[in-house]
Amino acid sequence: MPTAPQTTDELYQALKENDRRPYGRTRTVTAEELVEAAEQFGEPVALVHALLELQEAYTYGSEPRKSPVVFARVLALFDEQPDVFDERMRHTLFWRFKWVANALRALPEMPLASLRQWLTEMRDRYEKAGLGLQPYYGQAYQLAAHVGEDTTLAYELWAARTRTRLSDCEACEICERALYHLAAGDDERALGVWEGLRLAADWPADAVDTARLHGDLAEACMHLGRHDEALRHLTRSAEQDLRRGGRLDAFCAYSNAAQLTLDLGRVEDCIALLDSLLAEPDVAAGELDDRLVAQLRLTRARALHAGEDLKAATAEFVALAAESAAWDDDPGSHSMIAAETAVLLGESGEFGRARQAADQALAAHAKAPRYEQLSNCLRELARLQAQRQGQAGLADARTYLADAGRIADEARGYGTAGRSACGARGRRAPAAGHHLKLTSMSSESTKEGWRLNERLYDRASRRGEELIMLLGVVGSWVPAPAERSSRAARCRKTLGHGGRTRGTLRTRIIAPRNHRGRPPAPRWRAAGCRRTSQGWNGYA
Repeated sequence: MPTAPQTTDELYQALKENDRRPYGRTRTVTAEELVEAAEQFGEPVALVHALLELQEAYTYGSEPRKSPVVFARVLALFDEQPDVFDERMRHTLFWRFKWVANALRALPEMPLASLRQWLTEMRDRYEKAGLGLQPYYGQAYQLAAHVGEDTTLAYELWAARTRTRLSDCEACEICERALYHLAAGDDERALGVWEGLRLAADWPADAVDTARLHGDLAEACMHLGRHDEALRHLTRSAEQDLRRGGRLDAFCAYSNAAQLTLDLGRVEDCIALLDSLLAEPDVAAGELDDRLVAQLRLTRARALHAGEDLKAATAEFVALAAESAAWDDDPGSHSMIAAETAVLLGESGEFGRARQAADQALAAHAKAPRYEQLSNCLRELARLQAQRQGQAGLADARTYLADAGRIADEARGYGTAGRSACGARGRRAPAAGHHLKLTSMSSESTKEGWRLNERLYDRASRRGEELIMLLGVVGSWVPAPAERSSRAARCRKTLGHGGRTRGTLRTRIIAPRNHRGRPPAPRWRAAGCRRTSQGWNGYA
């Protein structure tokens, strides 16, 4: 601030100018200086306005933990001189009880007893002022959801009450209620609470994050098996992000849409969408996050493979494997890419290069285990080598099986393993995750299957039927005890083509750096809520 205000008129003018500044350090420092200036005038109204501006700067700027301290000063002034507060200032005061409740919940060092004490203070103040308690019960529900205690009762106490002028914006509350049902597994009711697009289309872009809403709707639709609806919501989410200038978020949503399109078997549509994205100027110029671009290329390579363009798919996988080898911060993703690359090279008959890629996958796996995916790839490589090379490839096939067995033994101590890295954007990962399936493989069943394979192979060796039996048992299926003899007999006749279930590896595995996704735990809030005719629309 160049010069301190000399009169209250200059103070109010400075407050207006500061209100037009973006949130951040400059606005916060100026607000602090204006509070010091207001204290010199000895006028409580001017001081209240300056303190409210400072609390707003703290809340939406870089220091939200200071917000409760400033509000305590405003509350003390209200207790000492209530006549100073006009109707608008009084409304703002009671509205910001919710700001403080949100700020306190965000402090990990804040004792739970203190959080509950603040809510008790809020309830008492609302009752004394003759205000409806729906906003208080809304905050009580937020705290219950935050700590995971008595959530159902807290939700019912809040949801059953009529909204008041101090309630959160309707968009926030609708989405909060829908997500409560979504978390409880009641997807139909969640969609019913939303009323989908109809309502979202009427909400202003600066009042609710409609892109994020469409992502949540996509998640609910995936739970219900409504894949086409989910695809539409993902596409609309991407379009909303593009309109707001969020190209990284938009490309993440498009990546999810492309993967879902591929999973629905629409290979040509998937490739067309990805080709259009990869042709964008900022992608071609290398300006977009390199891991996200790699995710798009990986999905395209899988689509080419699904479309039976093995040569093009293999070339792209080889290129991606070479690039991902330099990802020192994400060896798990390199392990999975190299493993898939090895399988495609095996399908192409290039078993020497396939072995090299498999060795890369194993080396990366040692740093960041991917048990299930790598084990499936090694078994598939064993099948391919034995099938294509016959007796000459039997030794190499057994080596692959030995590697797969060792990985299965390692997985025994880790439960369900082989998780992929987080999705391209944290806040959209749940929506994408439901259509990205993995072949289930518990450590116990894998170990049993490996031991069965060994016993069958040993007996077959004694009878001189190595190749036939190997092809019969190298698949990812594990016969039930009653089926083993009959299924093995069928395998002898078909050279292992019967009963084999090939594991799918269409898994999102790359996490872009510097993404601005939401953390795993927090609940959905209309984070875009901003100023309305009745003050500030909640602190998300």
